[in-house]
Amino acid sequence: MDLFQRAAARLEEPPQDTFAALGYVPTAKQREFHNATEFDVLFGGSAGGGKAGR
Repeated sequence: MDLFQRAAARLEEPPQDTFAALGYVPTAKQREFHNATEFDVLFGGSAGGGKAGR
C-alpha cells in the first residue's frame, strides 16, 4: 500500500472517541456543555461544578 492509499484509508476511519479512551465520564452539567450547539457558551456557578481545566 503506497503513501496515498494509507492516507486515504485513514481519512475513511471513524473518529476515535477520545473521552472514552481516557475513561472520562462527564457530569450532567458537563454533558449539557458538550451537547451545546451555540458558538459561545458561558459555564458558571459555584465551586465544585467541574469548571476548572487543571
